[in-house]
Amino acid sequence: LSEALDGPMSEAWRASWQRELDGVGDRLSKVLVKDWLKANPGKRPLYSTVVIKVKRDENNRVNVLKSRLCAIGTNQVKGRDWHEKACATPRRGTINLLECMAMELGWGVAITDLEQAFLQGDFQDDQAGKQLLRLPKKLREYDQDGNEYAFQIDAPIYGLIDSANQLSRTQKSYIESDENPIPMRRSDHDYGLYSLYVPHDPEPRRRALAVLKEHGITAADVESGAAALHVLTWIDDNKIFSSHTSLRDAFLAGFKKRFKTKDLGLGDANLRDQPPSVYLANTYTYNDGRVDISNEAMADRIIAAANLTGATKAHPSPMKARPTLPAPREQTPGERAALLDHLRATKEHFVDKQTTYEDVCTQFRSLLMSVSYLAQSLHMELMVHVSILAQHQTFVGKEAWSALKHLLRHLLHIKGESVTYARSGAKGITLSAECDASFGQDVPWHGGARYGVLIRINQGAAIEVEAK
Repeated sequence: LSEALDGPMSEAWRASWQRELDGVGDRLSKVLVKDWLKANPGKRPLYSTVVIKVKRDENNRVNVLKSRLCAIGTNQVKGRDWHEKACATPRRGTINLLECMAMELGWGVAITDLEQAFLQGDFQDDQAGKQLLRLPKKLREYDQDGNEYAFQIDAPIYGLIDSANQLSRTQKSYIESDENPIPMRRSDHDYGLYSLYVPHDPEPRRRALAVLKEHGITAADVESGAAALHVLTWIDDNKIFSSHTSLRDAFLAGFKKRFKTKDLGLGDANLRDQPPSVYLANTYTYNDGRVDISNEAMADRIIAAANLTGATKAHPSPMKARPTLPAPREQTPGERAALLDHLRATKEHFVDKQTTYEDVCTQFRSLLMSVSYLAQSLHMELMVHVSILAQHQTFVGKEAWSALKHLLRHLLHIKGESVTYARSGAKGITLSAECDASFGQDVPWHGGARYGVLIRINQGAAIEVEAK
């Protein structure tokens, strides 16, 4: 924002910044830095930045100039500025299963998005008012004596390391409370899933059954699965699966009173009769008792971002043709210049005369994180390669860049692959797959996987499978 305020659209960006300040008004309290430091001896203020984005409509016209105030994480200390950064999100298997059940059983589905998500969380511990946020120099304000104003943080904001965790805990507190019009509880096996629930204790059970009776539902309906309401919470995205429209509507009505949301889609008809369902990078398609899951659409976007749409496909996989990368280390000025010369010689689309080494590292991280997201959603066999390359994302060398390009060209080869969930009433062999952290050791069989993927039969005997 500081740079944009010196440009030709400075007034528009200043108005955008004012809208952001108005939006975080109840999250922050303006105080004098000297007064806050006196009241909080030994504490250090956090620094901030304001990131901006130009949002465009479907005709590529400028729609919104967006500013976002963010705390900078580099000087946040565990135990002082944050306590737990892990955030409860649903397992991919849970997501896939619910998508399949919704298509097979004809459940209604709704997706909501929390607006200014982290700002809707509440500190779930004694953290309110314990942090001070200084603004960037160009945006700071001073009193008549030249004393600097800053913001006391009264609730989670963007950039705080544990903001996602605080938001997750805030949603849990609401969904499991009496404030929620539908009785629900969090799963013991998947902390990102909340489901319709009838308590066992007499008084809570009586209240829950009274609520369900209004929707024509009995305890037997819930226990048999004939009546279902499941909510997946993925940070700021919530997906609701419901067997009864009235259950879903009642939950959403209460949820929208507590949180500011926008609807991303509602569906009462069976998903099998609608266009493919898309959620978190995966596309779900129903076909006569089976659901095909793929993420080809996201793979195409990643490949296009790397300008490799017409490139030669890489096979065999990176697992078997893994290049030997040198240990991660800071690149010398000569090595950085050599990498830039190499990228210009190979005519990388994002490189020109003004491109810097830092620009290359940014492009490397952006592509690698996109592949990581895709791999976690469906292609777990790629995660070993992603983890190896992640060690080089701070100091990108020529070898690491070539290895990333190989991985992306392999994505061209496998992007059309899918996983199928089929209806079956028979009990048979169960295969479970996992990514093996000890992959890649050139030693005889040691119980780990030489190709990165380990398959277990009925949770017992392990077999090794080459990634193809």
